[in-house]
Amino acid sequence: SEQVGLVMKVSAKVRYGFRFMINLGLNYPNQLVQIKEVADKEQISSKYLEQIAASLKKAGLVKVSRGAKGGYSLLQSPQEISLLDIYHALDGSIQLADCDDNLCPNGDECIMNSLWKGLSNNIEVYFAQRTLASLICQK
Repeated sequence: SEQVGLVMKVSAKVRYGFRFMINLGLNYPNQLVQIKEVADKEQISSKYLEQIAASLKKAGLVKVSRGAKGGYSLLQSPQEISLLDIYHALDGSIQLADCDDNLCPNGDECIMNSLWKGLSNNIEVYFAQRTLASLICQK
C-alpha cells in the first residue's frame, strides 16, 4: 500500500523572507540592496518582496535608505539576528495545529494538545539557536 507522509510547510512569505535576509547579510555592512535586484536574482515578485521587506522593517530587522542609490540593509549583524526573529516578523508564532481554546472545541482537554505544542516549541528552539549568519555560511 502507498504511504502518505506528513507534510509541514513553511509559508512562502517566510521562505522568501529568509532569502531576502540572506542577500542583505551577504552585503552587510557596506552595501545597500535594492528590492528589484533581489527579486530578479531570487525570482520573486518585487511587489511581494516589498511587502516582506515592510514587515521586516516594522519588526526592526532592516532599514531602508531612500534616494537614487538607496536600498535595504540589516539593522544588526547577521550573527545577532536569529532565524526565529525573521520567522516571527513574517508569520508570527509557530503553531503546527489549531490547539488553542478559541479554535479547538477540546482545548486543553485534547490529548494531542501537548504533542503539537511540544513539536512547535522544538521548531522555535531550533530557529532561535540558529542565526542569519549560519545560513550565509552555508551559501
